[in-house]
Amino acid sequence: RAVAPLIYTVLQQAAGRLERGETPAEVQQQALAALAREPQFTPEYFEVADAQTLQPLTLTSSARLAALASLVVLGACDKKKNGADPAAPILYGMSWTVDGQDVSNGAGYTIANNMLVLTSVVKASNGTDITTLSITVPAATGTYDLGVAVPGKSYTASYQTYLSGVSTTYTANNISRTGAGTVTVSTLGVEDIIGSFEFTGVSGASPSTSKMLTNGKFSIRRQ
Repeated sequence: RAVAPLIYTVLQQAAGRLERGETPAEVQQQALAALAREPQFTPEYFEVADAQTLQPLTLTSSARLAALASLVVLGACDKKKNGADPAAPILYGMSWTVDGQDVSNGAGYTIANNMLVLTSVVKASNGTDITTLSITVPAATGTYDLGVAVPGKSYTASYQTYLSGVSTTYTANNISRTGAGTVTVSTLGVEDIIGSFEFTGVSGASPSTSKMLTNGKFSIRRQ
């Protein structure tokens, strides 16, 4: 309850920024930075989604702007809930290797329109730099190739960095044939979502620049 006013304020500010023409990536990073200043919890993800498909957006469509303002999706993890130790090992979450470093972090998920969206947000110790990993695949077990076009099916993995005030998004998508990789959902049960991934994402701003993520795994407890 104590943080509800902050969440409301952040949502209203995000809606205003979208209306002023800021990109979803810019809005996402500003919202995460604002939420991260609240000591009672750590934000897991903050997604700007399409009003019709609920899929994460990379560009703001003016035709859907009004709907977008009310479809900012927020997930948060309370560090103090049930007396949990913030330093305890992560039993559920996502892990991967990037730039020679192993990363392990909490994660959130949404399921809408038969699509599964996994998101993990990593905040650096300086409190400002943030990286966001997002994966969107069908909400069903199977292996999804991010480099092969399938009619009517869109699979996406993106890795977004916000470093020293500069935002860069590396994307692999089977429709645009951008990047490459695979995502495997091995378990999609009542209690758990388990699987693995690896992909090479390409920067939209600089197609010659890419980022490779390997040894990716996710194990998420369904709420």
